[in-house]
Amino acid sequence: MITGNAKAEICDNDLNGSETLNLNDYKNLFTTDPGVILSFYSSLANAQTGTNPIAASQVLTAAGGIFYIRFQSSTACPNTAVLTLNLKTPKKSATLNDKVICSNEKIMLDAGPGFTSYLWSTGAASQSISVGAGTYYVDLGFNGCVYRQFVNVTASQAPNITRIDVTGSTATVFVTGGTAPYKYSLNGINYQTSNVFTGLSRGLHTVYVLGADGCSHVTKEFLVINLINTITPNGDGINDVLNYSELRIKQDVMIEVADRYGASVYKSSDKNYIWDGKSNGRSLPTGTYWYVIRWTEPDTKLPVSYSGWLLIKNRE
Repeated sequence: MITGNAKAEICDNDLNGSETLNLNDYKNLFTTDPGVILSFYSSLANAQTGTNPIAASQVLTAAGGIFYIRFQSSTACPNTAVLTLNLKTPKKSATLNDKVICSNEKIMLDAGPGFTSYLWSTGAASQSISVGAGTYYVDLGFNGCVYRQFVNVTASQAPNITRIDVTGSTATVFVTGGTAPYKYSLNGINYQTSNVFTGLSRGLHTVYVLGADGCSHVTKEFLVINLINTITPNGDGINDVLNYSELRIKQDVMIEVADRYGASVYKSSDKNYIWDGKSNGRSLPTGTYWYVIRWTEPDTKLPVSYSGWLLIKNRE
């Protein structure tokens, strides 16, 4: 038995205004007889005569479509029927967009109202869910269709302080990654938009960099070197030692002091950059000595060196 007419509605699953379909998929609307073969036509007259068949694969648009079917089998005379197809349009959420969050935080994803059903990839059936970083989707029911909408929640990447150039009392901070524009601070409280700090005191400093997303800052130490020209190792607690301990943040540090004849009286070792002005446990005589300081910048891998005269003034 062949049903004469049938209708079906097709969902525009990707919201592109059309759906590609195979007309053979609708055979069961007319017959369940496996011996019946279908052919398709654009007019009833062609279906009745079996002329000018069209392909089973068709593109259905919003205008819908009417297709004429000819049924043939070895046990019955040819028959015809009409298949009417309509394209239904689901709906996507206008409020569900990709988000960027700070690490270890959560955010509320809200698909918005106006849908008959919600089913998230987490299993939740609510309009909104609270999630951390990840990729999610929600199946949105509307107009008898279900549209699957994806959304990405990305953890913000922290900025990376690539290097800090120090010239005299001025430091310039270079940053990549994260979310620009950046803000810069030397105390983690007062920030500026410029990456240049001037009039810095000698010694170690810490720079704080905050991305535009307002997530956690990153920090890095840098040194405005204090070149020491005089030590007085007389035990009074003032300038008793040559102290370059702040060079601990550098790589391959070497400090050497020699007398006026070029004989070495001190050479740093084991990352100990403090010298008491003695050689082999004995105080050196008052006089002028030559020093050399070398290191490698950790960020740029460039060598740095300073040299000059050091006055050691001992108690006579």
